Amino acid sequence: MKIVRNVQDLEARFRDQVALLQLACENFDEGKEIAALNIATSIRVLVHDTPSSTSALTHKKSKHIDFLDSSLPKTNPNITFTGLTYYYMSNVHDGIGGIAIYRPEFTSSRPNIERWINFDQWWSQIVFQNKDGSSLSRSTLVLKAANQEGGAHIDNSIDSQYDQFRHHYSGGVIIKGTKSGVTRTFDNIPVLPALRQIGFEILESLKKAKL
Repeated sequence: MKIVRNVQDLEARFRDQVALLQLACENFDEGKEIAALNIATSIRVLVHDTPSSTSALTHKKSKHIDFLDSSLPKTNPNITFTGLTYYYMSNVHDGIGGIAIYRPEFTSSRPNIERWINFDQWWSQIVFQNKDGSSLSRSTLVLKAANQEGGAHIDNSIDSQYDQFRHHYSGGVIIKGTKSGVTRTFDNIPVLPALRQIGFEILESLKKAKL
């Protein structure tokens, strides 16, 4: 036998999920990038509806709110597009040493982009695209990370389209020293900071809606 939750109980569970998302984001910001998988799982619980499960935001009757779209515009179809992240390098000299990482866009020195769109537009928007045309939307990125990569489940197999974006080279940039000839990829993978950026968007959207 199951007991129907009352409004107060559903509100408390919503608050729990927001707190879990905030905690995962804080862990990421402290250098624990793997916390991005927990970010993906919290986002899934907060916004993803299926025929057999209801999101926390739908339980709260608040999925109509505006969602922050902070993705950079895609300007050149001939290069890999990573709209939620940027390239950060420090103390890299002629391709050697230092760090070279993808970081979530909200940490850049550029003014934050603020476009507000409805959930369906936001959830289905392409945020990664390779030169060959393969792409990931926010929904695909979040759900594959949560359902296949270990946020909530580790599947025996992984979607080939998602697999193209979970490697060091998948941001489309190789660093090569002019004199040394040394080549290297970035030190992390772009999907993790992209998930952190989506977490940022969710939290800012909830804040704007006073939820």
